[in-house]
Amino acid sequence: MNRTINDKEDQAEQLRTLFAEVEQQTDETTKEAQEVNETTGVKEEDKAEETIDELSTNNGSETTERESIDILNLPPRKEIHGDKKGKFHFKIGRPLIRLLIVCIIVIGLVSWFIWSKEILDFFNV
Repeated sequence: MNRTINDKEDQAEQLRTLFAEVEQQTDETTKEAQEVNETTGVKEEDKAEETIDELSTNNGSETTERESIDILNLPPRKEIHGDKKGKFHFKIGRPLIRLLIVCIIVIGLVSWFIWSKEILDFFNV
């Protein structure tokens, strides 16, 4: 129990350090972008529109690649396996065998009580 708590604390500490690194990198990139914008005179809105256009063109090419390798677009199972006509396989399990044995014993006892005299006369002939 103590080990799992320590593992969780270690993971939490690792996550905190990763988040701190990401925040530092984003702060640095925003500062660099502001410096570039100040020196070149390009507005942030224009740059945002350009990045959106770039992303939209990149996403279009990625979707065509994904569509060509779409493994979820498979034919229905009935079409593939519906034409197979194999042997009929009937498997008798142990519970079914036990049920049949009990039924045979019950039928034997009931028939003994009903026809016991006739059965004894038949074998004593």
